[in-house]
Amino acid sequence: MKTDSSNYAISFHFVKRNGISKDNLKGTHSFELEFAVKDNENKLSWKIDGWQRLTTLNGIIHGSVCDLGLYYFEAEKEKEYEAKLLVKGNHLQTYIDDVLYCDHICKKAVPELLYYSAVKENKGTVIVKTVNVEAKEKELFMTFSENESEKWSKVHIFAMEGFLPDDRNSLDSPCKVVPKEKIEVINGNGYQYILPGNSFTVFRFEK
Repeated sequence: MKTDSSNYAISFHFVKRNGISKDNLKGTHSFELEFAVKDNENKLSWKIDGWQRLTTLNGIIHGSVCDLGLYYFEAEKEKEYEAKLLVKGNHLQTYIDDVLYCDHICKKAVPELLYYSAVKENKGTVIVKTVNVEAKEKELFMTFSENESEKWSKVHIFAMEGFLPDDRNSLDSPCKVVPKEKIEVINGNGYQYILPGNSFTVFRFEK
């Protein structure tokens, strides 16, 4: 193993043994190497699975698993293999017997200022959905054309806001996470609304 803070290599040898005893089959994977570990919910993982004949690279971010690479690999019994993991900053490579399997560059997600979409129903109602992924609130201002401003008299709002990321409904608290609803009157050719941080809001513009 050669390593520094952001560039390192880990190599090892492994053998798939014969036998069907419980000791041979215990565990969910034949081999798993965790690296770049921040905590149990934020880390990277390289797995070599002789049972499913796969080698995979996974990322775990805030407890959610994302696949970075999945490749077919069938290990022969009693044969010795050499495995190698190379990390160069955010560039990851996995090798088995000098064969490159995964070649992945981890890119940091840069959130948009605001995610939104709009759709018009057959009856003329317009639905706008917004997601504010940042912790700070954002000011939203929607303008209508002269013809459209004559149509909309009210907006029905459904807001998912004020919850922690790990909040869930349960049998003990079935209404812990529920949308807040309200109706506002529209005057003029525009509509203004303050989007709270970490919120999902649906606007239903009606005549």
